[in-house]
Amino acid sequence: MNTAIRKTALALALLLPLSASAEGFRASLSAFNLNPKSDNGALADGALDVSVNSETNLALAGEYAFNDNFSVEVQYGFGFDHEVSLNGAKSLDITHKPLTVAGKYTFAGETFRPYVGLGFNRTTFDDEVEFGPIAGTNTTLDNSSGLAALAGVEFALGEQFALRGEARWIDMDTDVAVNGAGVGTANVDPILLGISAVLKF
Repeated sequence: MNTAIRKTALALALLLPLSASAEGFRASLSAFNLNPKSDNGALADGALDVSVNSETNLALAGEYAFNDNFSVEVQYGFGFDHEVSLNGAKSLDITHKPLTVAGKYTFAGETFRPYVGLGFNRTTFDDEVEFGPIAGTNTTLDNSSGLAALAGVEFALGEQFALRGEARWIDMDTDVAVNGAGVGTANVDPILLGISAVLKF
């Protein structure tokens, strides 16, 4: 099911601009730096403090504008690789892929157009690699569902092209299990800062 969701979102982002025959469709390619919050929680009844490092990667989005102000966007992150430390010791490599569906409101303007948005995020975690103090175990992270909020500004480069600067916040928590036994919840709750190239149809 999770693989199907990811493939559907990616296909939508790719096919919307290709199949568009009317105005309102947009495609964007973004580079985001994802910064987890400073306190990522604790595992094993508080015995292990969790720390997740930041990472930069690309995201692809398809968007449809109903009018000059309201639009809906589907954005898919290609995979952010993170290193997780437990009590300061590097212990786990993970990859997560965020999928966000959001409604957006863009304020009036010609060259500069600020916008805000609110939506739903579904993040899948996989490719866990254990080492250091948990080498030899089987560690899994549950997928996460939560709210997402965004704000940014779009700079028009003509009728079809634009650049965006954007900040996002995602409510992202994942339950952690080691060898099948739950050991607690990691609170990632990242802020993403990025720039996007936009093509309008």
